[in-house]
Amino acid sequence: MSEEIICPYCSAPIRVTAYENVITCPYCGTTFVKGGEVVKDHRMGMINYSPKEIFEIFKEWALRKPETPDDISVKASMTNYELTLYPYWVFRLDVKADYSAYKRKSSRVVNIEHETLTIAIPAAKEMLATVLSDYEFSVRGKIYYNSQVVQSLGAKVLNANISLEEAKERAFRKALDFIREKLERTGLTKIKFNPSTKVDIEDVTYVHIPIYKVFYRYGGRQYYFLADASDSKIIYAEIPTGKVFRVISIGAALASLVFAGIIFFIGLSLHAICFATYSGFLMTLISAFMFLKSIKGVVVVAKHRQEADTVDKIAKYLIRYI
Repeated sequence: MSEEIICPYCSAPIRVTAYENVITCPYCGTTFVKGGEVVKDHRMGMINYSPKEIFEIFKEWALRKPETPDDISVKASMTNYELTLYPYWVFRLDVKADYSAYKRKSSRVVNIEHETLTIAIPAAKEMLATVLSDYEFSVRGKIYYNSQVVQSLGAKVLNANISLEEAKERAFRKALDFIREKLERTGLTKIKFNPSTKVDIEDVTYVHIPIYKVFYRYGGRQYYFLADASDSKIIYAEIPTGKVFRVISIGAALASLVFAGIIFFIGLSLHAICFATYSGFLMTLISAFMFLKSIKGVVVVAKHRQEADTVDKIAKYLIRYI
């Protein structure tokens, strides 16, 4: 469902959906909260690369991956692209976490952890649960929003449908999660934050990050990748796998399966049933993972969710709970 609202600065009519609550006028570039005040600090990443330049950078980047076929630089061709400006609420937070925890399950620790953090929260629900939800970038170098530049490049601008208040809550939780993980790395367990914990907002910036979604064809099949138009950082990519890699993966899968059987029977012969079951299952899991990679024909690489981490995560889970 859509509606028409009037820009408070240039009086132009703007067609928006009922769910958008922070609007950027496509005519004058003014950003305002629907039915409220103008957002004064609205910035955007500079668009420093053309689609062709981004595609060439991607091919060079992909060739550093062992899975990538050697001829991708000459046989891959760009078929289409989209340039979208994705919105983020960026908070600079001063956190004083008053906590209690345990060291080595016996001695109780009470302390205060002080951190100054910059946290970016997606301002559109479409970005949640995607690689863009955890995308990290610096506000430094970002320019004030320029509607003329955006229009000249034919870029799509995504408006916010996550309110500032909701984004604050997410930022607070993310800040405390960061501190919790930091404390856990020091060996603390059962960490609890006390009511005296304070999270103060020092600054809030509304930022649009320009992201290319580039489609390309290789070997009769279409793939795509996401890249930051400001610094050419590859955020997400689908990469075809070469024949040599697939052969090696199948060989590694078979070798892992054989090794799993050997370990299992050695463990049984030594009456180490738990060791035999766990080790055999883990090696079988690795074998299945390598086999799937070999037959899938495509490797997905995401900045915050590496496919290669899958086996490691499963292994840690088994060690912890089994």
